[in-house]
Amino acid sequence: MHQDETVSYVISSRQTTFWDFTDEHRTSRVHFLGKSEWHYSQGIIPAFSVVDEHPLLLDYAARWSNLYVSTAAHDSAAIVASIGGAASALVDGWRPASHYLNDGYAHAALDEGYGLLLQAPQPIVEAAKSVLEHHHVRYSEVPLHGPRESMRALIAGANWVIADRFRIERR
Repeated sequence: MHQDETVSYVISSRQTTFWDFTDEHRTSRVHFLGKSEWHYSQGIIPAFSVVDEHPLLLDYAARWSNLYVSTAAHDSAAIVASIGGAASALVDGWRPASHYLNDGYAHAALDEGYGLLLQAPQPIVEAAKSVLEHHHVRYSEVPLHGPRESMRALIAGANWVIADRFRIERR
């Protein structure tokens, strides 16, 4: 794990199994084994670290369920916005609500009164159920799977990699 808030790093190389972080003195290569997913959006970062706990890891630490609606809603836009806000808050904005909501069909499910609303980890499902109850929308929950294997995250500014293991090599 490496973190230094006073130095900027350039992500000088990104490959399938490693990223290189270069500052004015050296390069650190972070290897990832068992990579599950990643996001890259900025080349210069203030710091990087490998962590065992992070909002991105909620997807791996919690059980997942599908949430279906069974009555029409009066204001689907408000419901989707409320669920989206709750989901975003639970992952501290690291994932968009669209990651969990049923793509372009969440509004249609609420307008028509049936269909899959979202597929998400339990804390997000619980937040969505509260929103639906507040709006008097009936729903049913269907469990998908339990927690997955323990994962770790490389956090580098707004960039991230989720993998089983990481190894840092100083060059």
